[in-house]
Amino acid sequence: MLPTNPTSRVRLSRRSWLGAAAGVGALSLLFGKMAFASEPRKQLPYRIGCSGRSLHKLLPTRDKEGEISVEQFIEKARQWGCDCVELQDVGLRSYEADYLLSLKRAAFLQSIELSGVSVYTNFVRTKEEDRQKAIERAAEWIERTALLGAPLMVVFPGSNKSMQKERGVELVAEALTTLAPTAANHGVMLAIENHGMLIDRAQQIAQVVEQVASPWVGANLDTGNFARDAYENIERLAPYAVNCHLKMDTREGRKRHPADLPRKFQMLRDAGYTGRVVLQYELKGDAMAEVPKCLAEMQALAAPTTAAS
Repeated sequence: MLPTNPTSRVRLSRRSWLGAAAGVGALSLLFGKMAFASEPRKQLPYRIGCSGRSLHKLLPTRDKEGEISVEQFIEKARQWGCDCVELQDVGLRSYEADYLLSLKRAAFLQSIELSGVSVYTNFVRTKEEDRQKAIERAAEWIERTALLGAPLMVVFPGSNKSMQKERGVELVAEALTTLAPTAANHGVMLAIENHGMLIDRAQQIAQVVEQVASPWVGANLDTGNFARDAYENIERLAPYAVNCHLKMDTREGRKRHPADLPRKFQMLRDAGYTGRVVLQYELKGDAMAEVPKCLAEMQALAAPTTAAS
């Protein structure tokens, strides 16, 4: 028989109620995790982008007018079906805030992501004061990258023919360790490219990333930069990559060969890479005619194969 006196009903104290609610929440979280873990990991299509490097001969610099503006490049990339565009510091006519914000607006109006900026750096200069200037310049560009609304800044080791590779790895790691807190504070991922004096082997860039050991520092895998054993090096560096520059060829010494694009995409998937794949067209053809063809090839490979999914 139900109690007739309301005061005789069982009541939960505030502490008891909170404890019970916490218990229910914990169970929900536990079973939610179990259900999520039981689901097979689904591979999604890669986001395909175009780097300003692909049209660098047509774009402006701070010293000359270009045949097309950066805004027109962004519009073209959208027409070509790109998900994102990546800019270069050398391909901008101004570094002023008003101009950078105008590019952010242009990308927004085209419904295209401004995914990153490549900033040419040299962290392996012989003089310490020169290295410090390079770090300070990179820090300024982290702020500019954040102003653009881009989540990524690609940086480069630099070149120094008189320096040993081991010392180069050490100096690049020191520079990125210094820059990592600034990158974190601005929400900008730093990606060090296999380039310059660290172009030979994937292990050199991997060592840099491991030494820095920051969640805001990874590798920018450039598939066309390795001087030899390209596919072996791609496979080794892909697990460290947070961004990928895809080139339409590979190197073997001084010779260049057409790239095996399906193989490159599959290697990225096998490594668990989930970032963007950005075209850097550097062949000798007419860029305005060839870039959309290359992007179409990449877009056809962006989705995982039935077997992989």
